[in-house]
Amino acid sequence: MTDNKAVYLEDVEIGDELPTQARQVNMEDVRAFLLVWQGPRGLEQPSRFNSEDQARRERLPGPIVPGIMSMGLLSKMVTDWSPTIQLKTMDVIFRQVVPQGTEIRFYGVITDKHEDREEVEVDLYLGPLQGQPFIRGKAVLGLPSRGE
Repeated sequence: MTDNKAVYLEDVEIGDELPTQARQVNMEDVRAFLLVWQGPRGLEQPSRFNSEDQARRERLPGPIVPGIMSMGLLSKMVTDWSPTIQLKTMDVIFRQVVPQGTEIRFYGVITDKHEDREEVEVDLYLGPLQGQPFIRGKAVLGLPSRGE
């Protein structure tokens, strides 16, 4: 499996891994997200996402990445895999907060394949480069057949 090339149901098997992505989410990224998500009000009001002081008052080690932003990054990883992918459903469990400035990786593993429905099920993970994931989830992806 390779990034950004057409992937079909016949190309994948249970146990295959989606291409891993890694990046660091910093305050600038979060502020840009907050502006889209909440408008200017999201930047004006101190929160655990945009203020070191507010994060500390909430007993966090520092500003964190919004959960909805983490979900967006996971869905981007899935849809970046191939233009043939259709993200049908995604459900995640937040195990820990995602601290800003941490190098994180996004990865997934195919856990089931339904040829009759042209779908695969994928376990998804978002976590530090080493250690336990901050977020775990599942997704159902539409993946067309070549029709051979």
